[in-house]
Amino acid sequence: MVAEGLPTDKMSVWKYTRNQTDPDVRQTMDEFERQLSMLPEDYRTTEDARDSVFHDVVGEDGHGYCRTYGKDVPWSMVYGDKSKSSQSGSQSSIVAEITKQVRTELRKELRDEIREELREKMRTELSTQIQEMKAEMLAIVSHEGSTNHNKQVPDALSGHREPTDYDADENPHTPPPNDEDVIKVSLESSVIPRVQLAEGLLISVDPLCEIDGVPIGPGFCKVFVLKANKPNAVLETTSRCLRTIREAVGRYIVWRSIHVQPF
Repeated sequence: MVAEGLPTDKMSVWKYTRNQTDPDVRQTMDEFERQLSMLPEDYRTTEDARDSVFHDVVGEDGHGYCRTYGKDVPWSMVYGDKSKSSQSGSQSSIVAEITKQVRTELRKELRDEIREELREKMRTELSTQIQEMKAEMLAIVSHEGSTNHNKQVPDALSGHREPTDYDADENPHTPPPNDEDVIKVSLESSVIPRVQLAEGLLISVDPLCEIDGVPIGPGFCKVFVLKANKPNAVLETTSRCLRTIREAVGRYIVWRSIHVQPF
């Protein structure tokens, strides 16, 4: 085989000395190629790797003879002064290197999968928390005031007194509250299409909360106006001396809860 320029690894010798049309021989060859394809590409062409796969498929060398050469050829004629322990050591080192490389790749894939799972879990939890917060704010604005509708309190529209004189203004211009828990809200019109008339802070939805000495009543909330988006719009609920959104900036006024939306 050497004279013919053919490879002399064990599998090549084994195929050279057998009828490759034989079904058993063909089955052994196919299994050898299958196991060889599972190795990293850089190792497949090395003689040590091919011999290692050969022994896995065909079996280890016997007592005093080598696979592929028959029982009449002693093991020492093939390997010379090398011992079986050196052959086994070479095979073990290849297996160890392959195992190390496979483990490294598996660890990397596992880390990537865990990292992506954590990202997805965090995104889901964050989205859920945001939706819960929005629902809580809407519930505070839209529903809490109506839970006490059986209490006898004046109506927000009819109960507020008409302005008389200006020498005893009960709702003077005041700075915005410093409470960090106050929710910033949009004050919308009652007509359709809805228009954002102003921006403000939600102070209370308690029906007994007062403005100008009169409870706001169920279905209304107390707000502090920060900014007038439609300055000339007329207030739908009147407070002392106030007629337009512009006049309400910097003051506490009453607003229908269903037309108050959190940002």
